[in-house]
Amino acid sequence: MAKTGARPGSSRTPADLVLGSWRRTLVAAMVILLAFATVIAGATTFGDLQRANFPGHPYPPAGFYRNPFPGSDELINAAEAAMVKADFEKDGQTEVDAFARGDSTRLVQSDAGGRLARLRQVIDQNNSAGVVQRFENHVESIVVGRRLAPAGSSITWFVEEKGTATSADVAKANGQVLQTQRFRFDGKFWMAKAGDHYVITDAAITNQALT
Repeated sequence: MAKTGARPGSSRTPADLVLGSWRRTLVAAMVILLAFATVIAGATTFGDLQRANFPGHPYPPAGFYRNPFPGSDELINAAEAAMVKADFEKDGQTEVDAFARGDSTRLVQSDAGGRLARLRQVIDQNNSAGVVQRFENHVESIVVGRRLAPAGSSITWFVEEKGTATSADVAKANGQVLQTQRFRFDGKFWMAKAGDHYVITDAAITNQALT
């Protein structure tokens, strides 16, 4: 007759079964630890451990995201990027209002450096021609990250904005619309902090006419 707790034809005792169960558990745990150690070793050998994403070490960490633009692999602080985006949108509206009024003095609220000088020049030219420009923009995407500005500037906050727009040249004398244009734009903007507000310091914008 088989011993109590053992299968027919087996000479193993209940104690053997318990010990075998524990052995299997320990072996499974060792296998898991070995696999985890292998992942860590691989990350250390073939990559930056600080940028590795594994249990207990999420990457990017909460509140950050990977820089979406080439040239820098630093993490972007999501809260600060949201501030840059909000200020960028305000700055853009200030520029639109300045062009619609032909008033370049308003631009000090939104622009600085080369960007400010360039927009002032265009508005002065419009005023000399007796026109103002009205813009209606339809933004499709705004992406915020880091990228070095042209001419070796240390400014790195960068915004890429894409969409379509309609511009109208309007006679200041009688409000007559002289010309309208529709185009798709791809704008690249560099932002710097002035006090507690981010302003646009440089830009590179490509326009493609739409029929």
